[in-house]
Amino acid sequence: MYLKCIRLFENFNSTLTIKMINKLTLFTCILIFLPLVQNNWAAKVTDFRAIDNEHIMVTWKDGEILYKDDGQGPCAYKNTCNEVTPKIYGEALNTSQAMLVKSYSISSSDDPDFTTTGKHPMNVWRKSKVNGSTILGDAWFLDHTLYLKLPMKLKQGKSYRLALASDLNSENAELTLTFDDYN
Repeated sequence: MYLKCIRLFENFNSTLTIKMINKLTLFTCILIFLPLVQNNWAAKVTDFRAIDNEHIMVTWKDGEILYKDDGQGPCAYKNTCNEVTPKIYGEALNTSQAMLVKSYSISSSDDPDFTTTGKHPMNVWRKSKVNGSTILGDAWFLDHTLYLKLPMKLKQGKSYRLALASDLNSENAELTLTFDDYN
């Protein structure tokens, strides 16, 4: 079974469709490999930026659905093709942890208001939405956008580091930005 799983994951690319996967085999392979890759297999950060000098935004994707519509055949340009590939980024973002201010720590080496030990945001808001699903609805993924209200204002040209709690299931342990109020 181990070699069958290796072959399945080696071939898991854009040409592999849900129709081609034996669901029991896929489930068994995921159970075999998940403990081995769990720490490096998590929700993908797709956007990180300062909204203004008091708010930071972070966006994660749990995965996405890749559709095949090559303009050929009876389903061309009708959005009814059943050939889709789920692209799994990993374990979904832990939304209950994501809503806790203690899951984030903001620090800066060049802004004395944000000591190197870091400060937690004052508040966290979240918006989650489906970013795609199969025609049958048997696979779907979410985008999560979180907004952090900072305890102090960011300063122009200063660099900041956002440390993320490990139980968020994020692919990144930390994110960095240089604040530019003009861009």
